[in-house]
Amino acid sequence: MFKILSIALLSVTAIFVQDLQWYPTNSNEIEAKCREQYPLADEMIANENGHLKVKHNPTFRSYLFCTAMGKNLYSPEVGFIAERLAYEIQNTYKYNCPLNLIQDCIDNSYEDSYSEDIIYFNIMKCILENAFEECESV
Repeated sequence: MFKILSIALLSVTAIFVQDLQWYPTNSNEIEAKCREQYPLADEMIANENGHLKVKHNPTFRSYLFCTAMGKNLYSPEVGFIAERLAYEIQNTYKYNCPLNLIQDCIDNSYEDSYSEDIIYFNIMKCILENAFEECESV
């Protein structure tokens, strides 16, 4: 019985590790490089009475998109992937958000006239501003 449980646990762990091969090991360096490339004067995400408010700023949009590209959250061929965004939000913003919220934010953020940085900004704004009600703090 112990062997079966051990094998099952190792299999699940191997699948989880394999699934995260897309995520870079140097995410802090990527953020620092993007911060250097797109310096931010102010805090762009404010906590107002327990609710996150995301400030619209072209430099912040560029910074967010730079990190998305560097962390493999976006590719021109595939677009944005809800599972990857969920992982990033959990690691960076400490929220465990349901995939349906993330997918809804992705689906509702696309406009033909929008550039990728505006789309990603709208996705993150949607997720973070709904995090208090929809997501679990970790």
